[in-house]
Amino acid sequence: MTGAPVTAHTAAGPPAADPARTGRILLALAGAGMVVSVQQTLVLPLLPQLMVRFDAPITDVTWVFTASLLAGAVATPLLSRFGDMYGKKRMIMLALVLLVAGSVVCAASGSLPVLIAGRALQGVSSSMIPLAIGMIRDAFPRERITTAIGIVSATMGVGGSAGMIVTGLIAARTDSHRPVFWITAALGAAALALVAACAR
Repeated sequence: MTGAPVTAHTAAGPPAADPARTGRILLALAGAGMVVSVQQTLVLPLLPQLMVRFDAPITDVTWVFTASLLAGAVATPLLSRFGDMYGKKRMIMLALVLLVAGSVVCAASGSLPVLIAGRALQGVSSSMIPLAIGMIRDAFPRERITTAIGIVSATMGVGGSAGMIVTGLIAARTDSHRPVFWITAALGAAALALVAACAR
């Protein structure tokens, strides 16, 4: 008597992942991760300029950095949970939408509190990092998971360094904080489109 065939599959990752599909996912997540890491560090070279622009002490101005960190810390467990419930891609796209919205608020801000509020919105995008790792674990075969996560992590490191360098160059040529955030908004919109098109 012949038994029914049994299809074996790994515990992590699909049994036969399409290389083209996983390549597109990796491209989208690496690009989005780079943009998120840019927003985390871009304000550091702006702090002296913001002190002058808003006539505020450093203790107040550093909130443009701290607000982003706090928002990310609060949002990460929430969006990670929602990612399990409603889909990781949806939550990554939500995080990027908030990054773009926060960038626009920062670019249009005429006061320090509004700038801090915009930075808090930007900070929510930090929750994309564990969501991206989760999406990789879901989509990639087990033997490629570590490599894929390493690539995304490396692009984030590049983004963090690039954000400080580019912001420093811009700050040296203008006394306005607005160009930096308009650039971030454009990068966020591009990352959002990339995730929407490729992370399927």
